[in-house]
Amino acid sequence: MNSDNTARKLDSSVANFGLRFGVASRSAVPRSATNWRQFVAVAFAVSAVFSLQATSRADEEKPITPAEVKLGRPVDFAKDIAPILQANCVACHNKGKTEGDLNLEGTETILKGSSSGEIVVPGKPDESYLYNVAARKEESFMPPYPNQVQAKKLTPEQLGLLRQWIIEGAKAGESATSAANMQWQPINNDLTAIYAVDTDPFGRFVAAGRAGTVSIYDLLVKDNVTSLVDPALVEKKSPSQMAHLDYVHSMAFHPNGQMLATSGFQVVKLWERDTSDVTVQVALPSTTSAMVTSSDGTLAAVQQADGVIRVIDLATNQVVNELSGHAADTATLLGIHGPEQQWVSVAIADTVKLLNRSDNAIAAASEPLGSKAVDAAFIAAGNKLVVLQEDGSLRPLALDAEKKTLAAAEPLKSDKGAIKQLRLAEPMLMCRVEGNAVELRKTDTLQPAVIIQSGTPNVSSAISPNAERVATVSPDGVAELWNAKDGKLLATLNTDLSAQRTLAARTADKAVRDARVAVVKGQVTEDEKRVTEQKESLKKAEEEIKKTTEAVAEPKKKLDEAVAKTAEARKALEAKKDDEALKKALEAAEKAETAAKEALAKAEGDVESATKSKTLSEQAIKRAEAKVAERKTLLVAGEAEAKAATDAHAAATEEAKKTVASQLVAFVANELVATVDSSGTTRLWNAADGAATDLLSGSLPEAAQPVNVAGAAKALVMQQADGKVARINAFPQWKLAKVLGPQGDGKPSAFVDRVLTLAFSPDGALLAAGGGEASRSGELTLWNVADGKLVRTFEDAHSDTVYGLDFSADGKYLASAAADKFVKVFDIASGEHVRSYEGHTHHVMDVSWKGDGTTLASAGADNAIKVWNAETGEQTRTITTYSKPVTSLDFIGMEDEFISCSGDKRVFRHRAANGGAVREFKGCPDYVYCSATTADGSLVAAGCEDGILRVWNGKDGKELATFAPATK
Repeated sequence: MNSDNTARKLDSSVANFGLRFGVASRSAVPRSATNWRQFVAVAFAVSAVFSLQATSRADEEKPITPAEVKLGRPVDFAKDIAPILQANCVACHNKGKTEGDLNLEGTETILKGSSSGEIVVPGKPDESYLYNVAARKEESFMPPYPNQVQAKKLTPEQLGLLRQWIIEGAKAGESATSAANMQWQPINNDLTAIYAVDTDPFGRFVAAGRAGTVSIYDLLVKDNVTSLVDPALVEKKSPSQMAHLDYVHSMAFHPNGQMLATSGFQVVKLWERDTSDVTVQVALPSTTSAMVTSSDGTLAAVQQADGVIRVIDLATNQVVNELSGHAADTATLLGIHGPEQQWVSVAIADTVKLLNRSDNAIAAASEPLGSKAVDAAFIAAGNKLVVLQEDGSLRPLALDAEKKTLAAAEPLKSDKGAIKQLRLAEPMLMCRVEGNAVELRKTDTLQPAVIIQSGTPNVSSAISPNAERVATVSPDGVAELWNAKDGKLLATLNTDLSAQRTLAARTADKAVRDARVAVVKGQVTEDEKRVTEQKESLKKAEEEIKKTTEAVAEPKKKLDEAVAKTAEARKALEAKKDDEALKKALEAAEKAETAAKEALAKAEGDVESATKSKTLSEQAIKRAEAKVAERKTLLVAGEAEAKAATDAHAAATEEAKKTVASQLVAFVANELVATVDSSGTTRLWNAADGAATDLLSGSLPEAAQPVNVAGAAKALVMQQADGKVARINAFPQWKLAKVLGPQGDGKPSAFVDRVLTLAFSPDGALLAAGGGEASRSGELTLWNVADGKLVRTFEDAHSDTVYGLDFSADGKYLASAAADKFVKVFDIASGEHVRSYEGHTHHVMDVSWKGDGTTLASAGADNAIKVWNAETGEQTRTITTYSKPVTSLDFIGMEDEFISCSGDKRVFRHRAANGGAVREFKGCPDYVYCSATTADGSLVAAGCEDGILRVWNGKDGKELATFAPATK
């Protein structure tokens, strides 16, 4: 036995006599000699045990003199006192572990006192038990010596602060422990592990959190990466420009895909994809009559009413060059060309000139061509400018830079008709021909290689920068997407994205409601079956009662006869007491009577048993009928919800049948084609298959409708009928919209500690946030997304930190997973706790609902996935695929399958019904902290220790993309 253990045991013995070591109170000293001798004996034993530690114990027990406090301000609890208590007292006196029923974590609980009474008397430190035991003036000394938590006695300076705080009234103070009051340090750049990840509902964006940064990746245009930045952190010159000061622990996309919630220490931030200001007017001094863009999309040139051609840097919307003397009635703007886009081409009468955009000097000029040029494209490989003339022919002009000439070759015509438009995308020159044709000519020979023949005339056309796609628009507004390699139609671009997404949401909601009705119908059938079974049991019990009641008569008759015979035999024996035969006759009669009694008792017992069975059956019928009634009430409500969902789905279906019209078309990237309508509304389409991907609303009046658009670097530049020019950003920025938690300088956050998990309600109106103080509390709150206000706090939701949250698909319930080893479900409308699910032997890291609401699955740090009957709380299956903690889990919509990941480097798709692994998503070389999937399971993403975000095709497990952390 070590000396510390011995000391503790002997201290306990002394305590049994009502004494404390050191200076005992007079009333605590035993009065009898016997008790005193016992005390001395115990004290002697203790003294012997501590012979090697006597000096240190004596030092520990010496009273402490408080140092004078010279702060120049009042003592602040959070700043001055809380750190002292945290280091030396809170380990044994906290919410989760309240020795002596005492919690020293805050002023409220300190002033509340312990089970023995108050411990602080405001203004009177010498009457305050907390001060006296800390000063070693009164037992039991605190912190005690020795102890198992490495707590140390207070220094004179610390004791002085405690004393002064009590003198000043033991106030909470204005300064609270919050993120705003902390001295934050930069997070090491090498710490790039991904702790949070989510996919947007439509499978285009994936967000990942590394340290305090958040990156949003565009799976359609993979080089489009957005890093979220909180302007307040930039303004305050925080350690680095980032989304959060602390690690990003959780994130969740809003159901509309236009908002992302992220969390850190005591804060949740809501970021919105700002589509309201994607169109920016270019500040120009005059109205525009013509507009062209460079082939790389970096510059635009406009010809204006004041006779000046102005070159605009599309990255900044600033005019960078002005070329005067080019009035629209004498000169026609053709294009911007050259290796560094250094030339502007213009047509004057039937000649063509290349002008240096830097000084307006003539770089080269052609002889008269016989027809005016109206469009141009420069083919660098052949050092030639190809111009489109008014007569619909092409005219190659060979550039001789030294001679400053443009030598004309013979004109080229199309056998399909007059050429009306040129667009260059090496190695193809797209020529829109009057009528239905678009020719793709090789830039080296200028001969047609592919001919696209649409069903209607084309008024606008465009070719992708990589020359793989062509888009056209007909006079009636029908836009079409074509494969440039073979001229085949890929898609008609007329889907109303808004209506399509509404339909998808209504379809999902209808599926949820229909599934719920089917489940409840099944439950009603089962409950009615139980009623029938119980009624059968009641019928049998009644029959048994009748049968057993009737059966009582015979043994009762026999008992009566036996009693009479016994009496007769006894009477006969009394007359002849020594008659052996009569003795035997009496003995036989008594034996027969006993047997008759037993037979009657059995018969009556059978009646009692049958009666009890009848009572139990009647009770069971009442319970079953009540359950049927309850289920039917739910069914009626569910059917009403299903009917409303069906009606909404039908309306959405009709709305989705409507098509949208386009006026102009252009490519903003190889992967994205843009169409613009008369209001300036821009729609983006996936160039691979023509799927609608984005909608950027416009509101231009008829007088300002677009007359020309051209693709720029990830943008469109638009010429309007009113002579204005605007730039449309095809990739709207994500901006900070709201901050939840902080309540102002000096005030505590609504969140007590780190926020570890987030979840939006299915309708997007509510945001649930979970976290808490480790080993002390499990915090669960509900927020209104529209105004950012706290809706509800679920008091004492868990006894330890909340790690996972998920709303049921109908939005009525919230499931939570926590470090206290529980999964719980709460009612959203009332906030009431509905049910607990117990079975994990370690922290529960995540939880997810199956779409029909019948099943929950949870991920545990005990390396297990557990599947639960959501209604009964019964555990239906344990899945033990993983060898390390299961860190994340998501059901796939209405399917009976879910995605999960683990610290053992693996990501799986499992089937809940049998626990089987459907598919593994390979590639993570280290601990996987988080995973996410789209509602249809088409995409799976995961983040691990190496900081690389991996995205797979959810259907076949093939890796689609990897995104490494940004280089510092």
